[in-house]
Amino acid sequence: TPTPPQSIDSPDTSPLAVIEAVTVPPPFPESKRITAVQESLAPWTPFADVAPDDELAAAFASVVTPSIPLPSSSVSTPFAELPVIEHRPEFAADAAAPHTTAPHHVFETVEADTRVLASIVPELATPGAIPVAIPRDVLVRAERLVNEQVAARRRKRWVFAAAGAVSFALCLFCLAPVRGGKSAHEVITLPADPTPAMVGKVLADAHLIRSAKGFALVAELIGLAGLRAGSYNLTTGQWPWQVARELTHGGSALHDVIIVSGLTLGQIAVELERAGVVSTADLVEAAHDERILRKFAITNEDAQGWLAPGAYAFADGIAARDIVTVMIERCLANLASIRATRDLAPDARNDVMVLASIVEREAKDKSEASRIAGLFANRLKLGMRLESRATAVYIIGVDKKELTLADVRQPSLYNTYVNAGLPPSPIASPSLEALRAAAEPEPNTYYYMVDKDDGGHVFSQTYEEHLKAQRANR
Repeated sequence: TPTPPQSIDSPDTSPLAVIEAVTVPPPFPESKRITAVQESLAPWTPFADVAPDDELAAAFASVVTPSIPLPSSSVSTPFAELPVIEHRPEFAADAAAPHTTAPHHVFETVEADTRVLASIVPELATPGAIPVAIPRDVLVRAERLVNEQVAARRRKRWVFAAAGAVSFALCLFCLAPVRGGKSAHEVITLPADPTPAMVGKVLADAHLIRSAKGFALVAELIGLAGLRAGSYNLTTGQWPWQVARELTHGGSALHDVIIVSGLTLGQIAVELERAGVVSTADLVEAAHDERILRKFAITNEDAQGWLAPGAYAFADGIAARDIVTVMIERCLANLASIRATRDLAPDARNDVMVLASIVEREAKDKSEASRIAGLFANRLKLGMRLESRATAVYIIGVDKKELTLADVRQPSLYNTYVNAGLPPSPIASPSLEALRAAAEPEPNTYYYMVDKDDGGHVFSQTYEEHLKAQRANR
């Protein structure tokens, strides 16, 4: 039975007052109302950045679908039970009037409200539709929900933007060049069939890049094909893509050379010239460069003894100063690997280098190196001259089986037959074994030794034992 119309001015108007309605059971299911409102909220322009949730949809559904539905015969849609909202001018009455339920406008204009409310279920926008007054508290609640969702969406965007900025900064740092290197070039060796990940690890270990993974990513993006195993001389302080380009377009070390231990500065220079790396004159001149000596706190007049032996790969055209720098750095790395020499002052460190160079030349059998170093340490403690055959050979420049009286009386600071204590600087480049022996000599009571034909020595505690050993080994 139709319900008599009610006036909006009536003091009995309820919060969801119906201006004109009929009662037809059954009521429209709430779940369908919410679903329908959710679907119709999505296209609203003011809600373009909001995904209407169940709470917002339910708020509107409770307003636009009162419990008094339309007769199903009034419309011909699947949502026949759902009433239609139609904006009426009288709803725009003064919101402050206590006897009205004038709508609170969620949107900027009355026209916007009209469009929104009329579009909730556009299929049911038929003549004679039932207008419903929207309670202020419901629309305020709906507006708050909308604003909260918009604010949440904006917060997420700021969080994503901040996270993106931080990620970009971290990526930029990982890809930034490594500055402050000791040398302008660094020689690396790549294994067989090198992958970008393998190359990145080698470069990171050599401090040419900051991140192995970052380089691998760059290599995958720009392509790093055709790399072969071998040595490469690379410029330091470059971006990863510059390193990759240098690897693929040059930088390959053309000269491999092995410097054996026990060589003098002049002999090393000859070996490098023979390998086509640098001229003898340029290498010797660089070894006397005061800037290099000062940089590494070498107190001698040249870098003799500080050019570490070992295998090297030098690029064609590499500067002599860079060669000297690389070899000194390897020597210092050898010293740093020995606990006893890590924190030595320059003068004490030089003493270790000098003793190691003498031990290197005396110990043909490297298993005797520590014992020979202990013997020399014993003589130094007593103030005895070392009387090292190796120092006499260094002075005369010829390795003789038998030294003459004139040979051992040569006037030189390096002649340990004449002068007490250690020579002023190393006489050759010592191996790591000789360095370790000089830094950590064997504790023993030997003061004399005699060469044997097999390269070994007979060690003696007294001079009488020494004379006997000399006669036995002539």
